Amino acid sequence: MPLGGLQFLAPLIETVGSNPFTVLWYAFIHGGFIVLFPLLIQMFWFTWKAWIQTIEGDHFKYVLLGINVPKENEQSMVAIEQAFAHLSGPHQNYTWREIYWDGRLQYVWSLELASIDGYVQYMIRTNVKMRDVVEAAIYAQYPDAEVFEVEDYTQNVPRKYPDPEWEMWGVELVKTADHVYPIRTYRAFEHPLTGIYADPMAAMLEIFGSLGPGEQLWWQIVMTPTDHHWPKRAEKIVSKL
Repeated sequence: MPLGGLQFLAPLIETVGSNPFTVLWYAFIHGGFIVLFPLLIQMFWFTWKAWIQTIEGDHFKYVLLGINVPKENEQSMVAIEQAFAHLSGPHQNYTWREIYWDGRLQYVWSLELASIDGYVQYMIRTNVKMRDVVEAAIYAQYPDAEVFEVEDYTQNVPRKYPDPEWEMWGVELVKTADHVYPIRTYRAFEHPLTGIYADPMAAMLEIFGSLGPGEQLWWQIVMTPTDHHWPKRAEKIVSKL
């Protein structure tokens, strides 16, 4: 078979044969490992970190909290923004040893909206150690709210598919632009003249509430507190615009 632009490999193939695995192994043991060594080290640390953090994560216990806010609530949407800011407080600046040897993980929250047969419920999934933090964040902004433990609805459906009685479909939403570009927030839904906010959740809640018997719809956002280093990367991108 003609080698085309790979004729420089001809002497190597004549020496060790045309089997690609034999060629790669020959190149590896004759100095190729120097090129691959940094990549192998990176792969090792990535695998080790994932493994040690999986062990640590298996010891975490979570609780699912339902949240009801009175319909006559007069708080503005700034209130929930402040609640989210409160949840960013528990971020920990772990050392290299704590991350790669102890497998320390940041506490995460899952903001969830579920419709079961048309009944819609707001929920927050949290580590049991952070339950007080979540309740404090909610009650500080919504004193009349109700925060209570609920059954994990995800356990009431089959774990494996296809299933003779259930159909399942899922999707993950990701940003197409760099993460430093902001998403639309409630401020983008304010009328420029009247100053009245349009509810950005209205259309979604309408769909969630329209489900019939035997139908479920889940929406989950996993939120992880982060450090303050990300603005540095954002400044580099802004400077190029």
